[in-house]
Amino acid sequence: MTGLTKWQDLLGNEGALQHAARVASLRVNIGDLASLAYHEGNTELAGRLLAREPQAERRVPLLLRMGLGMRALEAAIEAGDRNPGSRSDLLVTALLALRELIVDKGVLSAAEADGRLAYETFKAEHSRDDPSHGGLTSQEVEDRALEAAFFALVSRHRSATPILASALRRRDSSLLRRLLSHLQRPMDLAELQLQVASACSARSARRRLLGGARRTFVAAAEGRSLGFAGPRAGAAAVGSTSQ
Repeated sequence: MTGLTKWQDLLGNEGALQHAARVASLRVNIGDLASLAYHEGNTELAGRLLAREPQAERRVPLLLRMGLGMRALEAAIEAGDRNPGSRSDLLVTALLALRELIVDKGVLSAAEADGRLAYETFKAEHSRDDPSHGGLTSQEVEDRALEAAFFALVSRHRSATPILASALRRRDSSLLRRLLSHLQRPMDLAELQLQVASACSARSARRRLLGGARRTFVAAAEGRSLGFAGPRAGAAAVGSTSQ
């Protein structure tokens, strides 16, 4: 925060802060002042200043630090709409941070209404008259329910979903399989299973993956669901994950 210490006495007065920022616009931007406000513990002022930061890409890092994953995702999408060249990296950063917030840290409030519905539906479906939770432990049910909340939230954004799928193809094929299942994309899922199987050196694991691909193809041919996927809104939003 070098060069911003002189602004500290203005943090409690948004009007004076905005005026000072305009006067020194060549040296200070609103995003920097928002970061300073947050650093000084004034989260409310930081949020108000961020709302006035015109460059979405400058809002994303601080929103992530503040734990506001959904707002960071929306800012990343906005930045990508203005500058398609920056869309992928910024969106991937925001998406993975949002997943960490919801799934790893269990901040369900960040998932909004669609995500909470997916979470509650998954929990209900895997608790009803089934002490074994369909083969999942209680912790696995909780983890998958939070993951369903994340998937439901992301699937609302047409531009975000295929970029997440592409990033997961390189980073986490297991999570990508669950995303494709949530989105009800059997052909993409089966293709991924075949690719993973072909790269697998362990015979038993390769046989299991090939069996999974076969079952996915059969489910697609018969028009059956790939299993619980939460709300199906957004299933058509993801682009093909084929490279």
